[in-house]
Amino acid sequence: MIHEFRELIPVKTPLGRSYAMLLEPGEYDTYWTVVLDSQAVVTFTQEQIRISRSYTHGRGISDAQMKQIIKPKVSTRTPRSMGRMLRKG
Repeated sequence: MIHEFRELIPVKTPLGRSYAMLLEPGEYDTYWTVVLDSQAVVTFTQEQIRISRSYTHGRGISDAQMKQIIKPKVSTRTPRSMGRMLRKG
């Protein structure tokens, strides 16, 4: 079954930067159809494709801003269940 992406995904290929538009799982490999910067449409195997770093598909977020967005929230509170265990001991 062929999957067509709703938004193009930036990828790196042996021929340079491009955008993936189709994904076709095969019996022994997965094939990616991409549009190169030169506007040529080419198909590559899974091992030839690398997803490019693009946090929000060109919306201008820096590495530092993205780290702040995905930074896990650390709670300084003791969970209630742990507090009960500590009081019993």
